[in-house]
Amino acid sequence: MKQLALYNICLVMKKVLIVLFCFSILPICNGQTLKDEYNECAVEKYNLQDFKGAIEYFSRVIDLSPNDSVAYFDRAMAKEKDGDFKGAIEDYTKQIAIDSENVDSYFLRGIAKYNLKKFDEANLDFLKTVHIEADNSDAYYYMSLSKTELKKYTDAMDDCNMAIQLNAVNPKYYLHRGQLRLLLKQNDNACQDFRTYMRFGGEQQNIPIKMPCGK
Repeated sequence: MKQLALYNICLVMKKVLIVLFCFSILPICNGQTLKDEYNECAVEKYNLQDFKGAIEYFSRVIDLSPNDSVAYFDRAMAKEKDGDFKGAIEDYTKQIAIDSENVDSYFLRGIAKYNLKKFDEANLDFLKTVHIEADNSDAYYYMSLSKTELKKYTDAMDDCNMAIQLNAVNPKYYLHRGQLRLLLKQNDNACQDFRTYMRFGGEQQNIPIKMPCGK
């Protein structure tokens, strides 16, 4: 009986050791799966507009994979949506350090800088964007917006013209060029742009009140 008892104890201990061993290798075996689960949770939170929750899960992905450039990019977008433009810029910068040719990171970092009123810095990112992707009309548009804020109206006009050349049906480009033309005292041309803006689906309320050009 004693021998049987000892045998049973040894058998139980062996099972315990096997279980402990399995748990000890679980993080290594399932590391990738865990990362995927965190990423799926992050995307779900983002789609539900729970941006803080998304940031938390993207951070867990980064903890598991510190060189995952996509995770930095995704977390940056979540931070930007949450209004944390400084944090977004930091993550876009980390992403660019890993993948220096990611055009979206330069463009979105530029927008974050624009929102922080860092117009000169934003312009550098938009310029980098068009160097990588020459037909990016929105990058030219945002360069124009930034230069307008810096009161570089002529340069802003050049960029807005380029945006329209690349995409001739975007109403916001015409609205902005019309506003620029008002600043440059080109009222008749401004009216033409406002009419085009309305023709492409723009709203009358966005046209300056003193310029009845929407008809």
